[in-house]
Amino acid sequence: MSHRSPTDRLVRAGGTADRPIYYDDRRGTYHTWYDGGTYEPVTTAVLMGVSTALEADLETLEPLATAIDPEALDDLFTRSVRSRSRARARTNALVVSFEYAECGIRIHESGEIVIDPR
Repeated sequence: MSHRSPTDRLVRAGGTADRPIYYDDRRGTYHTWYDGGTYEPVTTAVLMGVSTALEADLETLEPLATAIDPEALDDLFTRSVRSRSRARARTNALVVSFEYAECGIRIHESGEIVIDPR
């Protein structure tokens, strides 16, 4: 899995080799990236990121469907990736925000997922 290099303000906080998660100590937020060009849906990246940020097993997290329609979320970002022109730079034109597992979640069209534990 590919991911963008984090900015200087982010420090590696865990995750796996193919799913790193970074911490921004100024904002108290965790950051990870999903790659819309792979088989992995954005919902999987959200669940893995929240699990790592909260240091919780995936099995103990509430179902994502309690916060948002997972199918619709995956479909939205899959269509966004497909419709993006290769010549057009990735932007943050599409941003989806919601609350899940006592965290604020923001997913940017660029692939960045921001997790803000409350």
